[in-house]
Amino acid sequence: MPAATADKVVQKSFLPTLSPAGERHPVTASLRSAPEKGKWLGYLPVEGAATGDVLLTTPEGEPLMVLAHIENGRVAQFLSDQPWLWARGYDGGGPHLQLLRHLVHWLVREPELEEERLSAEVKPTPEGSFILKVTRHSIKETLPASVTVTAPDSVSSQHPLTLSGPGQAEALLPVKQPGLYHISDGEISREVVVGDGNSKEFVEVVATEKKLASMTRASHGSFHWLESGAPRLRRVESGSMASGHGWIGLPRRNAGTVTGVQAEPLLHPLFSAALILTLLAWAWHREAR
Repeated sequence: MPAATADKVVQKSFLPTLSPAGERHPVTASLRSAPEKGKWLGYLPVEGAATGDVLLTTPEGEPLMVLAHIENGRVAQFLSDQPWLWARGYDGGGPHLQLLRHLVHWLVREPELEEERLSAEVKPTPEGSFILKVTRHSIKETLPASVTVTAPDSVSSQHPLTLSGPGQAEALLPVKQPGLYHISDGEISREVVVGDGNSKEFVEVVATEKKLASMTRASHGSFHWLESGAPRLRRVESGSMASGHGWIGLPRRNAGTVTGVQAEPLLHPLFSAALILTLLAWAWHREAR
């Protein structure tokens, strides 16, 4: 566990407080704008320092909720059993559902709740261009100063990030060229499509027989789906049926064209004569024995 608890319970009334890390962490950052939070009535003190991110504390700084990455897993530790008071409306209640939902989503690696992430949003303008909004989220005290944006024509440019809140910096970029943009801050990269995302190659991505039905009928062909088994191939005469149950025909077109004829001996005459004489000598020698 990220924090070792003492063998006692401190019973007192206190107001849970967001730590500096909690104001930046995506699990608890939204609690900054939550209505007044009710008091809790007890907690477990910790021995030593907690390893991980302390997001909720007592007014004196004692940890109440700690999140940590343990190898390839994640763990969340509550140092109090009092969150149910928020659900019951004690002392006005509190955002228990919002807190627990974000906590569970963080534990299952919801991308929108990653501590370090880079997001991009495209908004069209009345003039026909686009505004690319790049947002960098971090729980670190220092955020990257800029991002590098590579346009579809491979031209790269740097744009400064402006602090827009605890653990969040933004940049607004006017763009006109549609296509795929690559965004990177040196640590995290992502891509975003600017323009029409419904290109023709993405309009109908499900295979159907509709588009080729007329051509298939004109060529006396048929459709065969591989999920039902690969059809057999056989030669058929041109103009005859080119398909049947479980088979596809390959018509004989007789469309070959002879463009020239060149004859060459298989063996050189001298070599052929030497070979024949050798064979005759071998045959005479074998017959003489």
